[in-house]
Amino acid sequence: MLSPESSGDIESREDENVAPELAQEGDPLLALGPMRQAQLPEPIGSDSDDDPPFLNLDRNAIRHWRTANLLVDGSIAGLLACVGAALWFLTPTPRLVIGLIWLCFAAWSVWEICWFPTLNYSHWSYRLTPLTFEMRHGFLWRHFVLIPLSRVQHADLHQSPMERHFGLASLELHTAGTRNASHRLPGLAKGTALELRDQIVATAGVGEEG
Repeated sequence: MLSPESSGDIESREDENVAPELAQEGDPLLALGPMRQAQLPEPIGSDSDDDPPFLNLDRNAIRHWRTANLLVDGSIAGLLACVGAALWFLTPTPRLVIGLIWLCFAAWSVWEICWFPTLNYSHWSYRLTPLTFEMRHGFLWRHFVLIPLSRVQHADLHQSPMERHFGLASLELHTAGTRNASHRLPGLAKGTALELRDQIVATAGVGEEG
């Protein structure tokens, strides 16, 4: 009759023998052992302690997007006002339908002007590492873009009239051998965009435009 202590010792010795037996049968994970498993290399682009943190866009990007949406929605509102007046006075269209259309557009405009720019800004980030350039954006459909610097052909800097007004610029990277040949990072302060472009050009050894 075995005591509980002796039976526990037997079970622990049996467990210690499991790993060597499975390793001999060809299990590569057990053959590595716990220390080697912990030292397996991380994939390129993964978050590690040595990688720089992701950076946000310039805060003026919110004002830029808000102003652009205001101009677009204001133009659409003027067009809808003309169409609505024509339907109101010249056709038998129920006024309830016209009112619902206006209500839906007003709700959409308020969301797009007041809340969307801030939400969009909070989901944009980027970082430059010695080997790659990464971008993350989108709040419904998330996009994770990883660009090897070795594939960058040239870098462009763009400024629309409204971007110049807010002191912003967009950086566009053109790559070789990829499905999407160009990637644009908007909402950067002009000085930041110039510095980032120069760093990418110096690291990748490519040309610059803009």
